[in-house]
Amino acid sequence: MRGRSGLDSLIEALSGIERCHLSQKRMAETIESLVKEIEKVFLKNNSVIAKDVESLKKISDDLKLFLEDFIPLMRELVKVSVDFKHLYESLDAMRKSLEDIEKIASHTELIAINASIEAARAGEAGRNFAVVANEIRTMARDTFKSVGEVKEIEKEIDEKISRLRNSIDTIDKIKEDVDKLVSGINSIVSISDELDLIYRQQSRVINDIKGLSGISAGIKKISKILFSVKKNIVTSIREFLSK
Repeated sequence: MRGRSGLDSLIEALSGIERCHLSQKRMAETIESLVKEIEKVFLKNNSVIAKDVESLKKISDDLKLFLEDFIPLMRELVKVSVDFKHLYESLDAMRKSLEDIEKIASHTELIAINASIEAARAGEAGRNFAVVANEIRTMARDTFKSVGEVKEIEKEIDEKISRLRNSIDTIDKIKEDVDKLVSGINSIVSISDELDLIYRQQSRVINDIKGLSGISAGIKKISKILFSVKKNIVTSIREFLSK
């Protein structure tokens, strides 16, 4: 009975070893299959990402070169726009100054006329004063003439500047578009960098997944050892029973 009980325990132990062997074998096969499938998907994705990264990097580099060449030109255009606006403001100030000069000249001429009338009334005593009054009137008329000439020049300049204003407005619009373009280019550069980071991270994941193959191999080795132990025990039992 005692021998029978010991034999039953041995058979039960062998069954446990067999179950463990089969379980580990299935686990090793599952891990190996999973590793191959995941590695296949990741390698395919990484290959696509690598091509996208390469293409995007080239586009990104070309766009950076474009910005390096274009932005200085845009800055010069913006400077021209600012200088033009200052010029327009200066002309506007000059126009107001001319109006003030014209008012002063008109007032001066009126004073000179009144002075001439008073000098004429004074007769001989007012002769010298009359000469001064006439000089003042002449000066006022010359001022009117000069103001008129400057106004003509200012009018011509204003017409030309008015034509240029459309170009300057276009420059301002271009600047807005360029700002948007720069923002878009920076986004592309950022996406390129992010894709490159994803590519590197996936490469590390692939290496980690390959490490699972080692675990699978270890489990298989343990499974073989268990199978060998079971085989040796069965052989020993058979030898024992044959005696």
